[in-house]
Amino acid sequence: MVRVYQKIGLLLMITGSILAGLTYFFMGFNPLFALWFGLVIIGASMYLTPEETIGRREVLLFIEYALSNIARLVEAMGIGSSNLYRCINGEVYIYAGNNLDETIDTDPSKTMIIFNKDNEPILILRSPISRGIIEGYNDICSAIDYVVTEYLGIAENTRCVDSDEQVVVDIDKPKISSPASLEKSIGSIYGIIVSSIASMLGTGKAVLLVDEKRGGGRRIVVGKLR
Repeated sequence: MVRVYQKIGLLLMITGSILAGLTYFFMGFNPLFALWFGLVIIGASMYLTPEETIGRREVLLFIEYALSNIARLVEAMGIGSSNLYRCINGEVYIYAGNNLDETIDTDPSKTMIIFNKDNEPILILRSPISRGIIEGYNDICSAIDYVVTEYLGIAENTRCVDSDEQVVVDIDKPKISSPASLEKSIGSIYGIIVSSIASMLGTGKAVLLVDEKRGGGRRIVVGKLR
């Protein structure tokens, strides 16, 4: 739990720094820059928080806060519902844009977060789920259940079916909600987890097809790309 909390803090620091830099470059100092800088400070405090003060409730709240800020970026760029998850050297990168070509092969550099393709902006984010987190797992469904119910503890249970063409996962009693704009573009935190693992342990590429609430749970459908 401590490691997860601190990783979330590190993610907030990185996200806030990127957004602050982009805001300053395009808009200069303004209230939005202050918002992103505040996110950096919050992330730093999480990263440096002593073990004894960490609670699961705080972890869930900060995950939601991080997703909310990513959703702001997605909305500001006007990104639609096209996405692509690519595994490169054990790390997963999320490409999001309008009418995104699933055969896109632009490799992200360490500094790249946005590039243009046919006059359309493509956003590239690094998934928080990497090969190191699921080390020792080679089965997609087992890895998903481990990350969701044990590693992060953000749902009671998962039910998963893995076929040659897609992965279908039902999440029982999810504990985190995501902004609607994010769910329609790169997915909820559950969609991100399932898509990332499917790309890593599957064919190397995946696309999030369905990410929706169903009763008291959630259904995720991810397509495997060749």
